[in-house]
Amino acid sequence: MLLDQDAKDALAAPLDLNNVKQRKGAGGRKLDYISGEHAIAEANRIFGFDGWSCETVHMECVKENPPTYIARVRVRAGGVTREGWGGDNGNDHENAVKGAETDAIKRALRTFGNQFGLPLYDKEENAENLTRGSEPASKPRPTPSPEYKRTEKLLTEEVQSGDFWKTKTGLMNAGPKTDWVASAARIRQGINGKGEKINLNDVQKADLLKLLQERQQHFENAATA
Repeated sequence: MLLDQDAKDALAAPLDLNNVKQRKGAGGRKLDYISGEHAIAEANRIFGFDGWSCETVHMECVKENPPTYIARVRVRAGGVTREGWGGDNGNDHENAVKGAETDAIKRALRTFGNQFGLPLYDKEENAENLTRGSEPASKPRPTPSPEYKRTEKLLTEEVQSGDFWKTKTGLMNAGPKTDWVASAARIRQGINGKGEKINLNDVQKADLLKLLQERQQHFENAATA
């Protein structure tokens, strides 16, 4: 079932800053966020209790002490499917699993727009998408031209479903038996596991090689722990 106009209007409405919390980040900085409970409540309000679903498609323990997990969650709503990665640690495995799953759900829902915290990642740039209760939001910018929207759509589709995204997702799921040397060589050559040419620029190759190195280091550290 596709989203109705009421749902679209709710998603496009400015985010009420009264629903935003803060926590300490690196360097003592304060980071804005919305809670997992609020994100799920908003999904129920906007999509309907039976209008959306989420599925955990990957869960992995990456550290034993403290118990630390990463998760990938798939969210479906209004004929749209989005995925998000999340991570968390806790005093025990159960809490860490729940935290990672909730974080992933929030990140997947964030791609649906304002009500799930998207404007918080650049409040100055997205001032028109933020409000506080009854206060009006800042004056919106001019509506993007059709050509801008078309270009933005093509770029988004390329990132979410192109060769770079597929390769990156594969690396995120790489296990300890991965042939790291061969994988690095394929990335540099711009080919996939079948030897087929894939579309990667130099910046994307560097990003993938960095991720590959991090995954390899993770398993090497685990083996010597």
